Amino acid sequence: ELGDVAAVTQAADAGHDWRSELAWAEDGEVVFRTVTDDRAPRDALRAAHDRVLASGSPEILANLDVPLPFGPADPGRRLRSALILPLQARGRTLGALTLARVSPDRRPDLGERALAADLAGRAAIALDNPL
Repeated sequence: ELGDVAAVTQAADAGHDWRSELAWAEDGEVVFRTVTDDRAPRDALRAAHDRVLASGSPEILANLDVPLPFGPADPGRRLRSALILPLQARGRTLGALTLARVSPDRRPDLGERALAADLAGRAAIALDNPL
């Protein structure tokens, strides 16, 4: 399990907002939400996300404590760690892959980070070469 919440963000062209597609499990069902730059919460996760889009460098947030974005209003369901990887192809950052966890005891280990990096690379190729 790479995360409890996953998001793929497509970076915007200059002067345009980025867009994220989020997914998580809730009551045995997968929930999907679209979040745009102008509607995203201003918190530590957002700040790291914006840094990854700007720098093209991955970030690991080990001591995160933010509410689940646009999820159920459950105060106990908070994001406790996140891995944010740039989606890069042909020298450009096309977006970001975010994998976050609600458990404070589960942080991505080396193998999970390698798998997530491979997944991010494949997603970047797909974004760069749409059907």
